[in-house]
Amino acid sequence: MIKYFAVAAGTHAGYVQYEEQLKTWDHACGIICVAESGGQASCTDAESRKIRCPGRGFRVSGGVVSISRWTSPEVRERFLEAARRKAEPASQGSELRALLMN
Repeated sequence: MIKYFAVAAGTHAGYVQYEEQLKTWDHACGIICVAESGGQASCTDAESRKIRCPGRGFRVSGGVVSISRWTSPEVRERFLEAARRKAEPASQGSELRALLMN
């Protein structure tokens, strides 16, 4: 929970929660805090879709991406790229890791 509050307060530029199967009670309060902190603060998935918590559990693509309102567009995009890499099929992720290692 503290990670969401740090993003909402602006002490952290952003955070990626890489899990894709989540429990509403573990994340709803933090997601609301980030959304209500103003400016460009947002919580989305890797595809920039707003997080919805329709029941006890929810699924997101690539994880939850929380961005502070003070974060630059360039840094925001880097957080989203990190989550997108997680959302890629395992074979593509392996290829990406291989490229980064060379």
